[in-house]
Amino acid sequence: MHTHTKTKVYVTTHEKPGKNFGKVKEISIMNPKTGNRVMTIHTNNEGIGPHVHHWKNDRRVEEKGIPITRGQQKYLDRVIRMAEDSE
Repeated sequence: MHTHTKTKVYVTTHEKPGKNFGKVKEISIMNPKTGNRVMTIHTNNEGIGPHVHHWKNDRRVEEKGIPITRGQQKYLDRVIRMAEDSE
């Protein structure tokens, strides 16, 4: 699923059957000028819960995820609700 806004946002869901099947796994936010990924928000993997990775030149800037801010959590919650409503 992706938005049709100037800054594209792609939503990836869990594909393997199980309790998380079809639920949001990560959100990728793209640079509108270059089309490159600038940030990903992960819902819960790597054992650290919701976290963010920043990207530059198609590579992760930091190795470990950074805990998300309140604003990013609100955004994540909104995207999850939108994804659930589209099912």
